[in-house]
Amino acid sequence: MLRSIRFRSQLSPRSPQSARLRPGQQSPLSLRSAQLAQPTEPVRLPSSVRPTKLAQSMEPLQSMLSPTPEQSQPATPPRRLCAGVLLGLLLIGSGGGLLQGCAPRLQGIRDEVESLETLDDLAFDNITLEQSDDDGNSLWSLEARRATYQNDTQVALIEGLSGVIFQDGVATYGVEGETGQIYNDGERIVLEGSVVVTQLLENAVVTGDELEWFPETDRLILRTQTPRKLRGTYRDLVVQATEVEFQGQRNEMTLRGAIEAVLQNSQIRLKTDKLLWLIQEERIVGDQPTVLEHFETEDPATVIDRATGLGIQMDLASLRSTLQPQAELSLQEPDFDISSESLTWDAQTDRVEANQPVTIVDRGDQTTMTARQGVMDLESQVATLTGAVQGYSPQQGARLESDRLVWRVMDNLVEATGAVTYRRAAPLLEISGSRAVGNLSDETLEVTGGEPVKTVYVLE
Repeated sequence: MLRSIRFRSQLSPRSPQSARLRPGQQSPLSLRSAQLAQPTEPVRLPSSVRPTKLAQSMEPLQSMLSPTPEQSQPATPPRRLCAGVLLGLLLIGSGGGLLQGCAPRLQGIRDEVESLETLDDLAFDNITLEQSDDDGNSLWSLEARRATYQNDTQVALIEGLSGVIFQDGVATYGVEGETGQIYNDGERIVLEGSVVVTQLLENAVVTGDELEWFPETDRLILRTQTPRKLRGTYRDLVVQATEVEFQGQRNEMTLRGAIEAVLQNSQIRLKTDKLLWLIQEERIVGDQPTVLEHFETEDPATVIDRATGLGIQMDLASLRSTLQPQAELSLQEPDFDISSESLTWDAQTDRVEANQPVTIVDRGDQTTMTARQGVMDLESQVATLTGAVQGYSPQQGARLESDRLVWRVMDNLVEATGAVTYRRAAPLLEISGSRAVGNLSDETLEVTGGEPVKTVYVLE
């Protein structure tokens, strides 16, 4: 539950709807400054009290302000009394002091109330607005260049604002905006125009056009209303999207719509439509079709390698990205396609790992390797496959089976170990042993083993 909003400001003398003085009367603000010079604890308004009902909620105060029978005067209109009491409660102006609960001071406020005509809107300059929960813990604090409270709509309009959102007493988010509105005593706050949200603990910054903020649920939604996308930065990560939702208590950020995230130092670009950013864990999780690209340093438009999958998990600290399911990786050097239900791309070690059945295809001669698991070092261009390994060369009609196989791509050499079997279609040839070394494409393959090598020829 939200407990209260506290205002610190000064009534703006420029407000077109501010209180007007009767002829011969002194300014209420200057009078209050003179009478209430001693600061006390700020008065907080309960969130359940609406300004339009303030007169009913302040009946004891109204009775204290009422004239004695000997000094009977025409009754003050309820709305004018509401305005006067609201001024007395809200203004803590620079040097203006605070309302105190003693009769002489209340009589002074009564004199000021009598000097005011009907008040439609309240306008404040250089205002600070704060809100706390039922335990008195600060939820947020906003500073604004100007604020106007509209009695008819019960909406506060604010201009030139910046502030802080707290979690467990710790400043967690910073917010900035050109204009804004506060609805229902702070249940919903909208900021507009060059909005900036900063995750202070991790220094993640996101900019957009409009922020919708729900303090009670600690939820913020940042959107764009122009063709340009939202933009966020965190270390060397730059993110663009059309909407970002912050969940403060869980320290999470959900990005939606045409997302592009770039790790500039690693030359990695990620594209998808929805991502969950676990800020404190430094992880990104997505369950939508995803494209992961490795691009040229000098020319980001030139893609070196490209991976796709129906979801992604990326560790921003270790730069390990796992695409799953239906993961595919297209490499330029070597000229390979790698596919599996799960592929992990380690940008720091320049390795690709598959912990599920994997297929590697050489796009040049269509040589294909399959296995239960595999690891490929992209820098040395060496692939290591384990578990029910099968290699096939369509040009020669040759097939190699083993328990483990190391493929040195640059030399096109293979080393197979375990239960090794080599077969050729024409003329039909089958060789088995415990080890095989050679080139599968040109059939220079030597099969050896601790047990006698078995060779079968079939003559046509």
